[in-house]
Amino acid sequence: MIAFDEKLNQSTDQESVEIARARVDELAEKAWRLRGTDRKKAAEYAEEARLLAIANGYEKGEAIARMWLAFVKQLQFSNTSYAIQELKYAYNILEHSGDQHNFSRCLTLHGVMYWGIGEHEKAFSYVLKAYDLNKNAAIPSDRAWVNYLLGSFYDELKDQEQAFQHYEAALKDFEILGDTMGICSSTIGMGHLAMLGKDYERALILHRRALNISEEQKDKNSNARAKHEIGEVYRAMSQSEEALSWYMEALQQREELNNKQGVVTTQTALGELFFEIREYENATQFLNLAVKNAESIDAKVKQLRALKILAETYKSNEAPWEAVETYEQYLQVKSDLQGEEVEAQLKKMRSNFELEKAQQESEIHRLKNVELKEANHQVELQKHKMVQSIRYAERIQSSMLPSLSSLDEYLNEVQVLFRPRDIVSGDFYWWNHINGSTIIAAIDCTGHGVPGAFMSMIANALLQQAVLEQKLTSPSAILQFLHEGVRRALKQDETDNRDGMDVSLITINHREQTLHFAGAKNPLLYFQEGEMHVIKGGLHAVGGQQKETERSFEEHMISLKKPTHIYLFSDGYQDQFGGPEGRKFLRKRFRSLLREIHLLPMDEQFKILQSSLENWMQGYHQTDDILLIGLSL
Repeated sequence: MIAFDEKLNQSTDQESVEIARARVDELAEKAWRLRGTDRKKAAEYAEEARLLAIANGYEKGEAIARMWLAFVKQLQFSNTSYAIQELKYAYNILEHSGDQHNFSRCLTLHGVMYWGIGEHEKAFSYVLKAYDLNKNAAIPSDRAWVNYLLGSFYDELKDQEQAFQHYEAALKDFEILGDTMGICSSTIGMGHLAMLGKDYERALILHRRALNISEEQKDKNSNARAKHEIGEVYRAMSQSEEALSWYMEALQQREELNNKQGVVTTQTALGELFFEIREYENATQFLNLAVKNAESIDAKVKQLRALKILAETYKSNEAPWEAVETYEQYLQVKSDLQGEEVEAQLKKMRSNFELEKAQQESEIHRLKNVELKEANHQVELQKHKMVQSIRYAERIQSSMLPSLSSLDEYLNEVQVLFRPRDIVSGDFYWWNHINGSTIIAAIDCTGHGVPGAFMSMIANALLQQAVLEQKLTSPSAILQFLHEGVRRALKQDETDNRDGMDVSLITINHREQTLHFAGAKNPLLYFQEGEMHVIKGGLHAVGGQQKETERSFEEHMISLKKPTHIYLFSDGYQDQFGGPEGRKFLRKRFRSLLREIHLLPMDEQFKILQSSLENWMQGYHQTDDILLIGLSL
């Protein structure tokens, strides 16, 4: 990283952009290579690539980084809906980028996600499109992974002939490439087919080969999968004790890796094993866990399998009511999938695909790619110019924000956490001192990035007019002045424009030791004598649609004669996605954190708030602009 920074510092603007983009590509490729062996590091590389791509206006690089980040996060936390959302973003960029290599990867990952949630037709449509792109691929790794994925699809559909052809083709390419993860995956797939064909000796040879390779490469996920498959072979051979030993080892490893999909698969297999040897209590225990875990990650196909054998287990264990209830749940999940027509639909799709493939002409694709490459070059040049303009806007916006030192004379402890999502921000803070009072505002304008920054300039100008020219100090009067000014500036009585802003605004009267607050949707939170108090903001924003005759904002007053810790904020911190399940931080967790830390010095509080945010995000991209102001009086 030091060498990269030195190289960047010694370059011209255009060279620095090219160097940064090369670094983005390098980081994204590292994320891909580490997806199986070190997912935490892979996520870190992908996030670093995403941020660097945004900073340098490299749209394609951002798309690739988000694609890998989504995939790794899905492997870590099984958040498929988040992954599909990110992959759709990447698809829209890569489809017209001329980058067949990464577009193919994006198609393949779509297939993986949709297959996992039981949308088989969608999965096949994406992967067959990738297969078509890679039939004469210059990069065999793309062709190899597409073949492997098609092999696994046909394997699950019990089309062993098609599955073997694709696994074999994938293995051939992986061996040429020396791709050990691919060799492991394809070897395990072929081992599974050998087991289905009752060639147990060959199945064990193949799985043990994968086991040895994964141990040498420290690929713990492939290693756990190989152990599970060895357990499958021993179960098929009716060697229950051997099967149980391998399954339990695989389950423990998959739980340690937080491989939720794998955990469900092995829990279901254990349930089936115990059912077969008539240990119904153990079977029920593992199958109920499998159903619960499958539901939590929306793995409907896996949930369906576990429910079916669980219903049979209850029936065999003379628990008729539980059996009926479980079977009803099984039917409900089954109805959510494509149903029994899936296999016929997929075979029909495959036939259509073969026909379309025969009709396509490679020369058309070649010419199209040449045109796209030139167009993409022009687009990237224009984006570079645009990013440079936005960076200049960032300097303008930064210069308008007040410094903390400007409050030193009036307030002892003040801190600000200000983190734009993009280069410029729709959130901003403002304060000034007039007639013995200090006025502080936290403003969250509509949007983020450039649109939000434009709104922040309007809001800043109106605040200056309200306080410095009109000499207003009442928070409610200032908000009303802002509201009227925004509607006038954006001609909202004459147009469909509905932009506005959410505001928390306080006036501190130092002589009377009082604080007055008015809020436009956003609240004020403060602590006195260890007790948390929240004053809600009004129902309406500043600016935007107005149905009432006149908009007014309620004003509240609190005494500052007791030590008081005050917080004004936008919703960005609370709305940030992250954590082990990819959920929002949420208001409850945010307020609980403030309660824990509010007695600390304000600078220490904000270090904790910053680190807590970083830990929560865990590689997730920032959702919105983030603003938080804290002061102790």
